[in-house]
Amino acid sequence: MREERFVLASHNKAKLIEMRDILGELGIRVISQAEAGVDVEPEETGATFEENALIKAKAVMAASGLPAVADDSGLMVDALDGAPGVYSARYGGGHDRSDAERNALLLKNLENVEQRGANGFGYDPLFLLPDGRHMAELSSEEKNGISHRGNALRELKRILTELD
Repeated sequence: MREERFVLASHNKAKLIEMRDILGELGIRVISQAEAGVDVEPEETGATFEENALIKAKAVMAASGLPAVADDSGLMVDALDGAPGVYSARYGGGHDRSDAERNALLLKNLENVEQRGANGFGYDPLFLLPDGRHMAELSSEEKNGISHRGNALRELKRILTELD
């Protein structure tokens, strides 16, 4: 299979590592925007995760001239009427808050929820798995095997393999 390059439409280094791990198995080299020589930050005005991912991918494709892969995901908590939703990365005051600060705010808003684990990023410490571990306690390989992003990238791999 030929080596292809995709640009990650995100500045999130943890997402870059995940994308490289999963798509690298197909010979796809995922590069950062900096490696592609672009620095775009499109306004995420979509009402859904899918709309925001498309906004980001299209902007990076236009700026780089290369295929782009984008992810927009977040946490929708029933007890908070679906919040933080598409605003997950900006929950509680914008991108200036750290993952730990957003997690602490969510826990404050959801009393009696235990937080543990140091792996992963974002809200991983808050997801309890059936085996009693939290997502943040999983190795990268374990997380990539069950995460929404891992599932989506495996589907992309399947489609790209069929196109080859």
